[in-house]
Amino acid sequence: MIAITDTEMRSSLSGRGELTCEGDKLSFASPEASSICIDLRVKEPHQLVSLARLVADLGCEEVHFAGAYLWVTTWGVWNPLVEAIGFQTLEQFRRSYGENRSLEAAPGHYFRHNEFTASVCCLLQPMIVGWDVLYPVVDIWRNRLFCGRQPRFVHRHRGSDKRNARQSSRDSAGP
Repeated sequence: MIAITDTEMRSSLSGRGELTCEGDKLSFASPEASSICIDLRVKEPHQLVSLARLVADLGCEEVHFAGAYLWVTTWGVWNPLVEAIGFQTLEQFRRSYGENRSLEAAPGHYFRHNEFTASVCCLLQPMIVGWDVLYPVVDIWRNRLFCGRQPRFVHRHRGSDKRNARQSSRDSAGP
């Protein structure tokens, strides 16, 4: 996991031809892109963990994970005492990777192809606390964006299928 600034995140994502990045808004360039909405209200707490894993792995096996970005775009909308727990959890996780900057200084994250579980751990925190987050998956043949604040999570799919590009995207991915 590599933490990156807003500027680095915009630069990395804007360099991908299939994505349009304006400010902290990210969308697919293709007019074929579609969306589904996933309700985050679950009956049991462990179901949210399972949902985060499912969302990160939607439509493909974990073994095909080619990496992902996680960009926390909005926070400070809920009770500061509750959000402090999310900040501390995410920042402690980042410290385990040698990252000492705050979430405010570097709100972006890049996960390599072998860091699927780490990406799910970090994706879970915004889902719990209710922050806006973008989670574009690197693998361009199934490129997805996830964004939203509780109690929903929006899934956007690019629309066209480029399965043969899977390996090349894994080899060239990164900030």
